[in-house]
Amino acid sequence: MSSASNIYKNNVLFAIKQSGFKLFEAQNKLEHVKQETLSYLLHLQKQKKLLCDWADKFLESKSKFIEDLEYLKKEKQKRVAEQTEIQSLLALLDNSSFSDSLSVVSDLFINALLMYNGAFVNNET
Repeated sequence: MSSASNIYKNNVLFAIKQSGFKLFEAQNKLEHVKQETLSYLLHLQKQKKLLCDWADKFLESKSKFIEDLEYLKKEKQKRVAEQTEIQSLLALLDNSSFSDSLSVVSDLFINALLMYNGAFVNNET
């Protein structure tokens, strides 16, 4: 019986060693999965930060674009207001009684006068 009990003990020890080895393998596998998961989470955090940075830059550029559009709209409104004022003044001059007494000045004369005035101003400085 001692030989049978020795065989039984050897089988039990072998089973314990084998289950210990399987436990060790399972722990290693779990540690590996844990490391992969942590690495993937870090990767996702970096992607999230990058996307947030891009979103911020995108919103800043859109904000600047909207500001530029608003500025251009205001400038256009100013030009329209100035043109309207000029048109109303011209209409007033056309309808006034003394418009017949005004002499017509040619564009060439006005341009020459402006060029002379510009040359005069440039020579003073």
